[in-house]
Amino acid sequence: MTQNNNPGIFIEQIVLIRSVVELLNPQGKPEYDLRLTRVGREFANDNKNLAMTFSFSLMGEIKDPLFNLLCDFGVFYKRVDDATLTWDEFSDATALAHVIPYLREFISNMTNRLPVQPLILPPINTNIMISEYLKTLPPAKD
Repeated sequence: MTQNNNPGIFIEQIVLIRSVVELLNPQGKPEYDLRLTRVGREFANDNKNLAMTFSFSLMGEIKDPLFNLLCDFGVFYKRVDDATLTWDEFSDATALAHVIPYLREFISNMTNRLPVQPLILPPINTNIMISEYLKTLPPAKD
């Protein structure tokens, strides 16, 4: 008999919650600085469901950018009773990896509609992106 190796956590839905896209400076440089600006994690239904939100800024720290692109994505998970993976083991980087393809497609579609070169994001290391985000947070108080 084989052992159940199913992690037991399933994606129910990934949605674009909010977006802002605006041309700011037609003479600006065509550059970007993708930043993760917020991560939210909220449990419901006796910890069987998890809602995560990720907020992004495509221009990050760029001064006087060509355009502005901000967006928030939500991803909703369900954990079955016999799951082998706990919520504590389910990392923010894993959830972020589920969102990145949707972010990549959204950015490509939006920049294709602006008077700029369409942008296709290169591969993203979600562990590094989460680590960089955590550096922006104030130190935890004891």
